[in-house]
Amino acid sequence: MWMMQGYSRPWMPAATLWVAIVPAPELPPPLCPPRFVDRRGKQASSLFAFVEGARLDPAGLRDLLAWGYQRGSRSLLTGVRRQAINWSIEPPSPDPVQLNFDERADRLWQLLRFAVSEASSAARRPRCSLSGGLDSRAVAAAAASLDSVRFTAGSFGDPDCPDLPVAAELAARLGLAHEVSLISHDAALENEERVWEATSGYGGPASAPGAATDALWGPGCDVLLSASSGDVIWGDTTLAGPSPRRRLVRSGLLMAGWEASCALELALIPEPPAWASDGGVSAWNNLWTRQRGATWDGVRSRLAFTSVVPVPWNPALLSFCLALGDDDRRGRSLLCRMLERNAPEVSAEAVPPVQGPVHDLDRAFRSSPAWAGALGQMMSATERGSWRVLGIRPSFVARAVAHARAGSRRRAGFLSRLRAAWRWGRLLKERGALASH
Repeated sequence: MWMMQGYSRPWMPAATLWVAIVPAPELPPPLCPPRFVDRRGKQASSLFAFVEGARLDPAGLRDLLAWGYQRGSRSLLTGVRRQAINWSIEPPSPDPVQLNFDERADRLWQLLRFAVSEASSAARRPRCSLSGGLDSRAVAAAAASLDSVRFTAGSFGDPDCPDLPVAAELAARLGLAHEVSLISHDAALENEERVWEATSGYGGPASAPGAATDALWGPGCDVLLSASSGDVIWGDTTLAGPSPRRRLVRSGLLMAGWEASCALELALIPEPPAWASDGGVSAWNNLWTRQRGATWDGVRSRLAFTSVVPVPWNPALLSFCLALGDDDRRGRSLLCRMLERNAPEVSAEAVPPVQGPVHDLDRAFRSSPAWAGALGQMMSATERGSWRVLGIRPSFVARAVAHARAGSRRRAGFLSRLRAAWRWGRLLKERGALASH
């Protein structure tokens, strides 16, 4: 069932009465709100708590522009670090190596159903976030096998997003009521500042498109089940990045010693479980870096409205998947076999998956008048002081914006990081001006 949602509903704060209060499922420690600490021992869950009198950490800024998220313990502010945490999980029982391929597929299904059941146990209106890919359909299939009436599905994207018709077919095959929210070219712009604040200043507009549904979905959803990081946990998606060094050099940032410092920060990741396969070790490192940062940044703004549970992070399910070998991970072959055996109506053969962005931010930059104005503001003469605070050349920003407007290069991800950095430059310039008076 398609229920088309518009954009007339205003953004509503977390205290809105229609938001049902249910016990929030416990998040895995890597995804819990971060704890920042400065040299004096002050602690806070937001980096903005340390802005007064703070100076920008050039290495932290390079991390943001290169990776798009906080890497290791270093933050954007000098003398403020993210507290290290550890997380240990029990080894899988049985060990996947003791099972044949079909037995592993069935065990994956059992663990997935358990994870969905556990995540939704206190919810009256649990919803699965559903796209046209494999990971979200697996979570939705497990939910439908438990209770196709209590669970619903929700999808969002551009009106011409190829995910939406596939998601609609998947929901119909699973018997799940389906809510679809079409998002406009300006969806990321309208929610950009709120997402930036929710992510302690790391999330740019690339993290913001889904935020258009934060309030829209509240009345019909008290827990949102996400397949976030599934492509890493049971698949073979590798850690992407960083941006090319030459691009960062052209921006004006000093890069001496940066690569060595990145290696040192990566060494701060907790040791992977001893029983993890080689692919599991790669997945573990990805979970503690990009998935913990950039991927989860796209979720943080929703947490003020609805609890979000990343189902693949369930400890028992994650433990099993970290032990999977490369053959099971390649092309999500074990997940595909699981669907063939346990939910054939939504297998990859029955409904071929689609790939691609649900929101084309490059197109929005190129075609939206509102974005034209917002990008133009970044290059205005009044903003030169903001870029000076950051140590980024305004001419570099002008070229990046020109490419985005012309559509000559797909640079939405990097321009998103530039906008997150620009907001920091504006904030620190403003605080510096206030301190001088």
